[in-house]
Amino acid sequence: MAKIQKFPDNSPKPITVLSVGHPKREKRTIERVILPLVHGDFVSRSALAYWLIDVPQDDNGEYNGQIAYNDALWECESPFVIFSTGDSIIPPELLWRAYGVHLETMRPITTVRADQISEDTLEATANNHAIGDFILTPRQWAVAAGGWDERLTNWGLSDYVFCALLEAAGHPPVLLGNRWEDRVIHLWHPCREDSWYKEQNRKNRALVNSMPMWTKADFMEGRERRVEEVLV
Repeated sequence: MAKIQKFPDNSPKPITVLSVGHPKREKRTIERVILPLVHGDFVSRSALAYWLIDVPQDDNGEYNGQIAYNDALWECESPFVIFSTGDSIIPPELLWRAYGVHLETMRPITTVRADQISEDTLEATANNHAIGDFILTPRQWAVAAGGWDERLTNWGLSDYVFCALLEAAGHPPVLLGNRWEDRVIHLWHPCREDSWYKEQNRKNRALVNSMPMWTKADFMEGRERRVEEVLV
């Protein structure tokens, strides 16, 4: 069972952010990501909880965030959950807009992000491919989809597979949009680029390509259509 820190306390809230984190970046996550969100405006304070789920790594650096997500999902009692990451800032106005779009469409909501260029600057670049930093859905839909696919390890494509599982369960996600105000902010951190890391990512891609469901390309090709369904 993954270690879970719950903010602001253990009392149930209508929406709980389930966020996988990294022990080495825990302090930064609490100060820059969690506290401003759960202690922000009155609505957020009343409605939001934030669970930081520890994803420890073994001696080889391997981790499985999908197991961590599922541990939290089965334990959580909130009607709605948002899957996120401990290095991503969710602006409250984006969160509540996404919730509103969900109520209009009755579909899960995901979005893309802006990546901080370096630790020393507020500048960011658009990332139109990463969707795993914000996925809002009724908890029962995520449970009905079977949760996250635990065969995928480390980094790469697990967010697309989870969206595919939601669609297979009858709840196709909507991408919120590509505008800056629709993006979460991904905080800079060092990234592994060694051969072991690339091999783990290759294994994930091979597994996804063998699945009788969406591929990453399928999702990206349908993205604009999905956005237009909501925004026009």
